[in-house]
Amino acid sequence: MTDDRLIAQLRAHDEAGLVALMEQYGQLVRQIVWRYLRSDYERGYTRDIENRAYYRIWANIDQFDPEKGNFAAWLGTIVKNQTLDYKRGLSGAYQDLDLLPEYVATTAIDEEIDWEPYLQQLSGSMQQVFKLFFVDGLYPVEIAKELNMKPATVYKNLSRARQKLQKGGPQLWQS
Repeated sequence: MTDDRLIAQLRAHDEAGLVALMEQYGQLVRQIVWRYLRSDYERGYTRDIENRAYYRIWANIDQFDPEKGNFAAWLGTIVKNQTLDYKRGLSGAYQDLDLLPEYVATTAIDEEIDWEPYLQQLSGSMQQVFKLFFVDGLYPVEIAKELNMKPATVYKNLSRARQKLQKGGPQLWQS
């Protein structure tokens, strides 16, 4: 379905448009939500955030102006804002709880990943970027600042490192 037809259905508050929105943009919505929810605890609220985002899109579709940008970018902004709002609420609610550490559920780590075999296969800059992203958990923008490079260069290094690791050596990703 084209974006124009989808938008028309959403503006008419046709439920088929909402279903089509979820089918067409569901993966994008999930990727955006997970981009900002890094822990398993936070990701447990994914469906709630997605539902809130879909409702916000449904309720505010009349505010979308194709002259100002494309639909996917508008949708992404709504999902991002819903995710960040929800995340702020989670952190506030979690901090207000007075729980003893033994009552807080944690995800058990089966075993620590030995990153050395992966890092040895990469060149210097790829190694640095890979380590900061996967081991230290930094965002690409943070890595760019730390290594004094453009974010696009960080993404390029991550992509090349992933391709290089997929071709040989221990498998970290399933393709």
